[in-house]
Amino acid sequence: MYNKIRQLSKEIFPKILEVRRELHSHPELSNEEYYTSEVIKNFLKENDIEYSQLGDSTGVIAIIRGEKQGKTLGIRADIDALPIQEETELPFKSTVKNVMHACGHDLHVSTVLGAVYVLKHFKEQINGNIKFIFQPAEEDGQGGFKTIYKWGALKNPKVDAFVGVHVFPEVSVGQISIKNGVIASAAGGFTINIKGKGGHGSAPYQTIDPVLIGCRVVEALQSIISREVDSLIPSVLSVTTFHAGQKSNIIPEEAIITGTIRSASSEQVENIFNRVKRTAVGIANASEAEAYVEGGLGVYAVENDKEITEKFAKAASKVIGSENVIWTDRYSLGSDDFAYYAKEVPSIYFKLGIKNESIGAIYPNHNPKFAADEDSLEIGTNVISAFALDFINN
Repeated sequence: MYNKIRQLSKEIFPKILEVRRELHSHPELSNEEYYTSEVIKNFLKENDIEYSQLGDSTGVIAIIRGEKQGKTLGIRADIDALPIQEETELPFKSTVKNVMHACGHDLHVSTVLGAVYVLKHFKEQINGNIKFIFQPAEEDGQGGFKTIYKWGALKNPKVDAFVGVHVFPEVSVGQISIKNGVIASAAGGFTINIKGKGGHGSAPYQTIDPVLIGCRVVEALQSIISREVDSLIPSVLSVTTFHAGQKSNIIPEEAIITGTIRSASSEQVENIFNRVKRTAVGIANASEAEAYVEGGLGVYAVENDKEITEKFAKAASKVIGSENVIWTDRYSLGSDDFAYYAKEVPSIYFKLGIKNESIGAIYPNHNPKFAADEDSLEIGTNVISAFALDFINN
């Protein structure tokens, strides 16, 4: 069986490479993945795979129904891109201004389509069903999962376990990285709107300057992680935008500050947000301004099921070798709404290696120079397919 999986993965590689490059050239933002959806559906049609559109969304669900009844495994691929201007020199670089597959979702789609192709050749041996969920809007917090859930993608037949894949530039191509328990952090954010009193830049004493107050708030927020949070729970707070004013001689009425919060603990994200709110309101009030703070926990931590993860590692070892299945104690402070799938049923979220220094595949996700060794597509196809067959039939 495993030799056949490897053979089929190699056979479909040129096609999924073509799909990856087509999607990379034509990236689409969250909930706008219309062309991406058509590419996915065309592949499914060409391979006689049953599929349906997820309501009025851009999501697509495909299913391989086995000859006998049994469990149902779900396999998810996210499909949206990011608002980033690509800075690579790839011949298939993005043709869309300020939009790029800088997180690798084009690779995820192509890898899972590869698994579709492989697994359809084992239909007569499948006891149960395998669902493939191509999810929109992962980069939009819970939005993508809510769409999937709304249209009942986890039901009819009910999914018993899930697989999620994410490319990772810190793992070498040819390898995967896995971990029991938390593997990606909980995430939240905040928006602080500081209301002051505007006026002429030459008479600051007549104003309540929201820019100065905002600077004090930003500085104070830096001490929350170092002084107010348990250091044994890794956490990050980053201020990422600060907007105020339109002209150099006008002190504005308001300043708007936004940022992100990450932690291994979902509860810790809420705790940090409450401290952000208290800090901003306190500093603003001390200067006779007002601060309005919104935000909180957005996405739970992704937590792998121990039994499913160990089964995944065993299956992966059979097709890529145990030396290429890397167990790690580290998790990422990046987040993923795959967390909600993992809250519904036992799940495995694994990191697919794409690092190759010789071709410049060294930049992190969300970087404008992000690149990947595309041989990873075959590796991902192999391990997902092997686990799917092991899980369904054992």
